[in-house]
Amino acid sequence: MKQSSLFTSLWFTPIPIAISMLVYMVLAPIYSSFLIYRAIVILIWKLKRPDLDSIVSGYDTIFTSRKPGLASSDIVLCLVVDGEISATRIQEMFQDRVAHLRDSTGELIFWRLFQNFTTFFGYLFWKCDTEFRLENHIRNYDYDTTSKIPKPSDDKTVQETLAELTVAPWNPNRSPWELLVVSNYNGAQTLLICRVDHFLCDVYSLMGLFRVLFQSPFSTPTLKRNKRNLSTWDKLRAILTLPYEMTTVLPILLAGRALAPYDPSVKPFCHLSQNVSISTIKAIKKKYNVEFATIMHSAMNGAIHQALDLVGEKVPRDIDVGTVSPLPNHPEGLCNHWISFMDVHPCGCSTSVERLYRTERVIKRYETSIFSLAFVYGLRLATKLPVKIIRTLLEITYARSPSIFFSSFPTSTSREFVDGMEVVDAFASACVTTGIGMSAISWGVNNRLRMSFWACENIFNSSVPPAPETLSNFFTEDIEKLHGLENFEDKKEA
Repeated sequence: MKQSSLFTSLWFTPIPIAISMLVYMVLAPIYSSFLIYRAIVILIWKLKRPDLDSIVSGYDTIFTSRKPGLASSDIVLCLVVDGEISATRIQEMFQDRVAHLRDSTGELIFWRLFQNFTTFFGYLFWKCDTEFRLENHIRNYDYDTTSKIPKPSDDKTVQETLAELTVAPWNPNRSPWELLVVSNYNGAQTLLICRVDHFLCDVYSLMGLFRVLFQSPFSTPTLKRNKRNLSTWDKLRAILTLPYEMTTVLPILLAGRALAPYDPSVKPFCHLSQNVSISTIKAIKKKYNVEFATIMHSAMNGAIHQALDLVGEKVPRDIDVGTVSPLPNHPEGLCNHWISFMDVHPCGCSTSVERLYRTERVIKRYETSIFSLAFVYGLRLATKLPVKIIRTLLEITYARSPSIFFSSFPTSTSREFVDGMEVVDAFASACVTTGIGMSAISWGVNNRLRMSFWACENIFNSSVPPAPETLSNFFTEDIEKLHGLENFEDKKEA
């Protein structure tokens, strides 16, 4: 049988396995002691704390913060509805369609919307919000009075709102999610702002919630990336060489980030691009024979290149990027189900086409590298540790890299409706408060997407903050260049 291309000849030598075995010999006794302690904590919980629902497990543990009410990562999804809908009406739809929906085993599918979390003997546990009131979560926009975050009225002012709302604190005694209703948006339209602590779920989960709440398809393409046909032996090799593989990220961490880290004392901004048709992205994909993800990464870094030029800062040849992508076969309900990468991507290039092809090589390396699989296994192992250790490990990592967090959220391929009124626009924002300076997010509906850039004004290490919509305009320009260039030199080997 032909061997998987996932492994180069290096993996057939004993060196990676030998090094990994030495690391395992040192760490295994320590890790085992934590597993025993975790089992004891679970036993005590079952005997003494019936008020706690279950232990927090998996990737959910990654998104915890040291400060109550301050999320380590927030997700904001915005829907523009062509008509008027009230918060009261959405509350009614939630009660009828979401609140009591159960799976085949009788469990509430969206139970997490009624839960918060607490620490018990060093581990996080889900806890029911005994004072849950739906009107605290689905309500008219009120941050203009409670936190002086301006109420958005159009495409320009919503960027000012998202800049601050994306990182706004939560009430630590409530489940960290909300759906805010903004009336008279763009005249007679309604803006729905869904904000959630990433701890609760990912974007695929939220789209599943939208399907149920709004009874709209929110159809997405079948995921092809991140789906590998690996044998049991391939997976075993990944486990055996995990410590060795994890060292491949050390050069990125030692080099440090190219952009400024997150600084809560500096004013944030949000730049939101115009809509880009998925057909345009597909045309570029076909034209240059590259991946969809390649185009998005390349145009994002092209925007950063142009913005650095504009403020007079040196443009790095490469920039460190952390990418999160959804995994296939997403479970029902709310959860975090994704895969993460960290690598250096091309930034400073003479042309958009050169950057595109250099980026394609990085993306292809993801698909054939053992590191991404080893990283997944490493994260799974880390999630069994006490929460303070997990936080410390993440803070140490994010203190050095990456400069940018990027995710291309799944754009729906269908027309969407809320209570019979069409969703005419959609966009997103996100942030990571554990060191990463910039978050770039793409999302949309009905085969159209928009890119958002969220960061603090010192992101380019310059005294000159980027002007409004600078990054988003440069992103759109780069897409237009790639789409419009009919005659170009093939720089695939550049």
